[in-house]
Amino acid sequence: MPPLAVSPKCESILRLLATHRNVLLQGVPAAGKTRLLQEVREAFESVAHSLPGFTPGSRVTVPATAIMPEWVPSPGRSDRLVLSMTMAPSTRYRHLLRDLEVSPGAGSAVTYRISEGLLHRANQFAITDRGAALLIVDELNRGPAVEVFGPALAALEANKRAGDDDVPVPGKTAFFQLADDTGALQNAFLSPHVYVLAAMNRADISAEALDSAFLRRFQYFELLPDESVLRESFGLPSLDSRTLPATTTNPADVLEAAVRALSAVNERLRFGAGEDMQIGHGILLAQSVEGLDITHTKRVIREQWNLVERHVREVFFGNDAATAEVLGVRPGGAHPYFLESTRFSDQEAVRLVRPVGADTYSLLLAIAT
Repeated sequence: MPPLAVSPKCESILRLLATHRNVLLQGVPAAGKTRLLQEVREAFESVAHSLPGFTPGSRVTVPATAIMPEWVPSPGRSDRLVLSMTMAPSTRYRHLLRDLEVSPGAGSAVTYRISEGLLHRANQFAITDRGAALLIVDELNRGPAVEVFGPALAALEANKRAGDDDVPVPGKTAFFQLADDTGALQNAFLSPHVYVLAAMNRADISAEALDSAFLRRFQYFELLPDESVLRESFGLPSLDSRTLPATTTNPADVLEAAVRALSAVNERLRFGAGEDMQIGHGILLAQSVEGLDITHTKRVIREQWNLVERHVREVFFGNDAATAEVLGVRPGGAHPYFLESTRFSDQEAVRLVRPVGADTYSLLLAIAT
């Protein structure tokens, strides 16, 4: 039986989950968080199909070898469940645990019931002989996460879960109050076979603040812009130090210029706004450029590059001088864009001018250099 085949990043997250139970995937926008979350989901679920078991009618009851890495979360448990949610300002405690909620009923009568939140469902599934569950919480800082996790916060910690057999350990397991089906409060605990993988963009400055007491329950995994992903996707050499021509008819030159320009923009963003304000490599991969001629390659890359520029403008909202600096525009320099001086309210001001129809390749070269 072949070993579990996953990417290095996916393996790293699975290792962290197995050890720490809770992982926070964070990084810059467009760095591949959504794709990585999906890969972890599929890998966690695929363990169930890789474990040895009995197949009625088969000649061999148990496979001779089942290669299951020791770093897989709950490697011996064959019943796997993955639940997911996206945190939002409207997310409440009842969506994660158990609380009173309105129940749809006939007529105009209003009835109530006890909710079955996702963490509660995952925990109930894990507290079985063969169960293991993964809860994925995307956009963690888009909602009131601390309030939503509520009294289960301390019980999240790996060293405060129940034992491996799902039996509470005296002096170790943390209990919290949770409503039963009648609404009465009872002691509850978390299984060591329930895992939480959260994700967020740190650049979302308008999102909810997360305090340190909440965040220290998670082990961090960070995604940053990765030039090698672009080079592999575009079929470019891993190292290309040649001087690019001033003009070209080769689509590969356009792609090389785009990779270099994005790296230059991110380097300037790190210095001017901080590491969290970079833009990920995925921003240039939304559309395929495979097999395109020079004209169509320029068109596709320009459409994606407009998103890069929009991100830069948002980071330095209202500050055209800073935006120009990140895009490599300097007074007297050779660049399709230029800074125009003007006066507003008796004060000197500058405005970044973007001429319509600027050649994409020339623009990328100017930004890269």
